[in-house]
Amino acid sequence: MAGRVGAASILAEKDGNENLQRHGSIRKVLHSLVGNDSLLGISARMLDRPKQYRVEDDLNPYQDFLREYALISEYKILCQHLIPGLYMIPSANSGLVWYGVLFVRSGVYKGGIFRITLKISENFPDSTQPSVIFEDKIFHPNINEETQELNVMSVFPVWSKHENHLWQVLEYTSKIFYQISTKNAVNITAAQLYDSDIEKYKEIAQTCVEQSKQNIFHRSNNEDANYIRFQEFNESMHSEARLALLSAEPKMKNISKCGLSWVKEGTLKPCSLTPYKS
Repeated sequence: MAGRVGAASILAEKDGNENLQRHGSIRKVLHSLVGNDSLLGISARMLDRPKQYRVEDDLNPYQDFLREYALISEYKILCQHLIPGLYMIPSANSGLVWYGVLFVRSGVYKGGIFRITLKISENFPDSTQPSVIFEDKIFHPNINEETQELNVMSVFPVWSKHENHLWQVLEYTSKIFYQISTKNAVNITAAQLYDSDIEKYKEIAQTCVEQSKQNIFHRSNNEDANYIRFQEFNESMHSEARLALLSAEPKMKNISKCGLSWVKEGTLKPCSLTPYKS
């Protein structure tokens, strides 16, 4: 109703005989929206075809921005959780693809360096579960033997943007190497072997580990600028950087306490403690 009154106030006014007189085109005062649509067109749909009008139609021009914002937020949350051994970065070409490397530090797969790719649906966050695909061939109950895709459905049967996050999927990806479960297995052979002959299973797992170590230095056909690449250690090239990393002192030692509000022991007076000076 407010839209109808607002449009009428721009287009016309009442004369003495209560007749509306045109004062010009509404197109001169209403600006275009993103996506080749105008406020005039939207108003027409709202007033003349209310049953066919959908709010989603007008939000379409902004969906790319909303999705990008959601993905940036998800990546920031992932960085805050610091999943041990996991290094992850979005593709330079698409925020819907994330590349990662997982270093397994203990357990049956200790020493493994496994590459993973996280693929996210185009309608994220209003989407289904993301998929996690391993580049290396891994013998594991929860990894499909043919596609090398992780069985995410067993833990996230229903995906909710209000409850589920991408970091949870990646945390689960890491945990399958430390807490092996044969429940809801997609590789039945691996599940049966794990339950019946654990030593044989460990032998095959170590074969996967050794293969992953060899593959990590091989250059992939992936030309994405953010695809994680490794080089074998070269004394002349990397020794200086290695020494700097090993000899670096914790940054906390260089933090000055000057300017902060410190309270002296035994008193409640703010700033009563003498500022520390290095």
